[in-house]
Amino acid sequence: MENGGERELEAQLILDNGMSSRKYYIDKVVKPKSKYLGSLRCVLFEPEDIRLITGSPNRRRDFLDTIFATSEWSYASALSQYNRALKHRNELLDLIATGRAKEAELFYWNQSLVKNAEIIHRFRSNFVQSVNQFWSDHENEEVAKLGIKYHPSVIDLKRLEVEVKEEVALGYTKRGPHRDDFSVESQMFESEDKNLAFWGSRGQQRLAVLALRLAQINYLLETYKEEPVLLLDDIFSELDPEHRQLVADICHKYQTIFTSAEEAVKEILPESRVVRL
Repeated sequence: MENGGERELEAQLILDNGMSSRKYYIDKVVKPKSKYLGSLRCVLFEPEDIRLITGSPNRRRDFLDTIFATSEWSYASALSQYNRALKHRNELLDLIATGRAKEAELFYWNQSLVKNAEIIHRFRSNFVQSVNQFWSDHENEEVAKLGIKYHPSVIDLKRLEVEVKEEVALGYTKRGPHRDDFSVESQMFESEDKNLAFWGSRGQQRLAVLALRLAQINYLLETYKEEPVLLLDDIFSELDPEHRQLVADICHKYQTIFTSAEEAVKEILPESRVVRL
């Protein structure tokens, strides 16, 4: 329903037979997954977000994938095809190592890897550029000194051919989006290494996480011209008063659903409606 430029939408995901089958509904009409993705854009804040700064590269790759895989069918499709090609290519490398296959058989999977890697890298690179622009323009001085550095693991057909013998010996594909990473840095550090994961205080790291989620909201707004729904999973207990207020200011601007074990949430967001479970 359209009303003053706002749109009401009912989106449902129904799991049948446990988790084995899924049906996607928009306004109670069954839709294919490609139409369902992007119908409801969300940004999730959770206590584990600190691991985006201090955790493994896999955690950061999952963060990037979640932004696009739930919004862009082209990205979701490229990621699925890339992972499928990667699995088959790695299995083929093992067969080549034991003489049960030939290097020429890698050609099809090499083509699939490169084609889909280009799509994945393009989305990730555009997001990083958006984050850096948003941060540099931010009114908070500490946020304005933050920067995200993307470390893509680039592949092309020539490189795959040149490194094939090394990969046969290793038994896996050593380059590609599955090896990407990014780091969050601060110009407030005087040292040459400005990575918050190594030199940032806990407070600085938490601010960087909030700034990253703010940048995600901004990216969705600029790209799709739609306000996302914010999902907050018991994060107030993890924040100091200053950062609590920063989150509260965000909540005032968007439709927000949050969970908390603290009664103090009502003090932070007095206009909120509380449902006790």
